[in-house]
Amino acid sequence: MKTPHKHAALIKQFAEDMAIDKELISKWKYRLPKDVYFTNVNYAPQWIEDYEYHREPDTITVNGVKVPKPCCETPKENARYYVADPTSNKLGQYTWRDTDTGFRWLQLGLIHLTKEAAQAHIDAILLTSKKK
Repeated sequence: MKTPHKHAALIKQFAEDMAIDKELISKWKYRLPKDVYFTNVNYAPQWIEDYEYHREPDTITVNGVKVPKPCCETPKENARYYVADPTSNKLGQYTWRDTDTGFRWLQLGLIHLTKEAAQAHIDAILLTSKKK
């Protein structure tokens, strides 16, 4: 069986983005492994195996700060997630189960799949209280 291309998942995601909106190309970046910074993709990438590629996450603006967009779809069963809850003293990690609480957090736009994204969201929410 043939081995899939190293960037197969990214190639698929890029094609899906371009089918939705050509302007989404602005979210795509690439670099050589020795480079420190990523460069904007300005046209269809060549998908060179030695290069690194990534897509910047979608964002929302909270109190003037761009933060990663929370989940809009139900996570997969048993997926790990974090809740951007500014009332908690500690960032909690949860496992998705179809619970009323989980669906409420999802509806409120508080669920993130990474700890860093949830923390950035909390920090942006708390900016309002720190300004006073």
